[in-house]
Amino acid sequence: MSAKIKQTSIALLSVVSLLGISNATVAASFTFHLDNSYFNKEDGTLKFTISPLTGAGAESIALNQLPDAVFSFHPVYSPYGFSYKQTGEPVFDFQDGNLVGIHSSYADHSYYPSPGRYPAYADASLSLNGNSWAENIWIYSQPYNSPPITVDNIKESGSISFQTIDPVIYDPVPEASNALGVFLGLAGILGFRTRFRK
Repeated sequence: MSAKIKQTSIALLSVVSLLGISNATVAASFTFHLDNSYFNKEDGTLKFTISPLTGAGAESIALNQLPDAVFSFHPVYSPYGFSYKQTGEPVFDFQDGNLVGIHSSYADHSYYPSPGRYPAYADASLSLNGNSWAENIWIYSQPYNSPPITVDNIKESGSISFQTIDPVIYDPVPEASNALGVFLGLAGILGFRTRFRK
């Protein structure tokens, strides 16, 4: 086999390898908002271009299955000084390529200024449950050398609204088997031309 034919074969095999990716999507982008909430920075965004999603029917996928995803959501509740940290892997629900639900959880612990005799603290949790959210805040004082005393328990909830900027659109890429067929066909033609020139 001549050097030129060998180089051509290597190039064709590289194409086959690249075409082995069977799932890809056109760039998708979404925003969401926690309705009826008193948070600051309660808007979130999700963007990605690579995924196994098809954009048809009901689909769900975890954030760690979207290799190039950018997910931004940093809810802050000013009155109690909370800055929530993510405690669960987000999972996203799609319907026909549109974001319709988020499942995730957040938590924080904060010192709570109290006019009472003992220092007070607050533990808070925030959960996103598909198209709704719920928050639970426990405020308690901690007398010295004594169990904590609950001062207040605040519960809030609401809905989540979603906006599709760019929906999930499946962009089919040839399977490796199809690419292999192309390679074999081109290799056959190349071999024929090589024999013909002898």
